[in-house]
Amino acid sequence: MCRESRVRQAPIRDRNVAPHAGGLFDFSCRRGSDIRIEMSDKLQMAVLVCAFAAGLAAWWLALRGTLRLRRGEALGASCDHKGDGFPEDLSGAPAFPGAGVRIEGCVGVYKGADRDAYMDELAGILENPAPILGLPPGAEGFGPAINIRERRPNGMSFANNRPARLGLPFAFEYGGVEILPPADAGTQSFRVRYELDVSAAVGRWTARLLLFVVLVELPAVILVPLALGWFCVGDPNPAIRYQVFQAAQIAHVLWPPFLFLYLMKRTLQGTGAVFEAFLRAAAVNAAGAGG
Repeated sequence: MCRESRVRQAPIRDRNVAPHAGGLFDFSCRRGSDIRIEMSDKLQMAVLVCAFAAGLAAWWLALRGTLRLRRGEALGASCDHKGDGFPEDLSGAPAFPGAGVRIEGCVGVYKGADRDAYMDELAGILENPAPILGLPPGAEGFGPAINIRERRPNGMSFANNRPARLGLPFAFEYGGVEILPPADAGTQSFRVRYELDVSAAVGRWTARLLLFVVLVELPAVILVPLALGWFCVGDPNPAIRYQVFQAAQIAHVLWPPFLFLYLMKRTLQGTGAVFEAFLRAAAVNAAGAGG
């Protein structure tokens, strides 16, 4: 049995002694039963091309996301209580204070508060947000945080004097609020639209991110596959030929822009959430004062 088995296996080993070239893999057999698979030049080039294509696609997505955030296209409006008779499309409403990267949204006020009383309460909260933020009266750095620039019967515009000390997770320079009337003129409810200009802060962070994407990420995507192709493709040493898989290391410079874009969007959303808390607190205070 053993002799017959060896007789049948001998031609198989002899047939695989010479490598079969011309395909993606080269097969060769040593003494015994282990088989060594050597990478062909075509497979090496295929690995490098795939790594370059994947890296270039990730680089383009990072560049596109950064530019969209820089132009303000990636920020959506936040509007609560949709479909209740209030206008849901904010695109037709006047902008505060003009073109730029803005956080916008609207909050419904349903407590029957007087509009003039609501605007007075909101102005007081914006000028002194320390009580709303849970800080003791007269806390250091919380003097006149926001300067009311213009006051109208149905709205106001303001400038942020101390963006780092306001308690918001992101700095804004200018902003405004406007009271939007409901479709039914007989109801006492109304909606407050807000808009915060974050052009300066977003511009600073996206400028730094663009430098990383253009000066670090793009050269890595191009030069790493080229260097591996120059030193590894066609090398007779199998250990060196397998080093083309090191092209996957470019992933270390591909993920940081996506992380920072995610964190910046979440921070901008947090800014809107904190400001909406100011708007709702003004509604509660106005309703209590009216009662």
